[in-house]
Amino acid sequence: MKVIRLLLLFSLILSNIFAGDYGKLKGHVIDSKTGEPLCCTNVVLVRFSYGASTDSVGFFLIDSIPPGKYIVHASNVTSISKDIENVKIESDSVVTLNIRLDENPEAGTLYFDQLYFDQMRLKKSKKAKSKDTSKSKK
Repeated sequence: MKVIRLLLLFSLILSNIFAGDYGKLKGHVIDSKTGEPLCCTNVVLVRFSYGASTDSVGFFLIDSIPPGKYIVHASNVTSISKDIENVKIESDSVVTLNIRLDENPEAGTLYFDQLYFDQMRLKKSKKAKSKDTSKSKK
């Protein structure tokens, strides 16, 4: 009898674990003016430890979210942050949220290619200096 009770208890615990008590939030973040996807945008549920960053084409996915109503906050360095309220997540469901962010006129332009070039130039100059010091030691 004890074995049957233990098996019943164990099956109840497992069914709760795998019952699909969580939902997912997915979506796409784009620039509202150009329609271009915004990579590296943080999409988070306010006051919770759930979030994701968009990929190179602006898509994100947050899974394992307990059911409830949330405020979704989207932000990146070149856009004005946005809060979307009353986003309802239900068990075993996927909510799609497409977010349009406005450009922040106060944000500076990021020149990643220039930064890369400057880093490469710095590496080359360090190598040249190390070669010069090794020649002078001889």
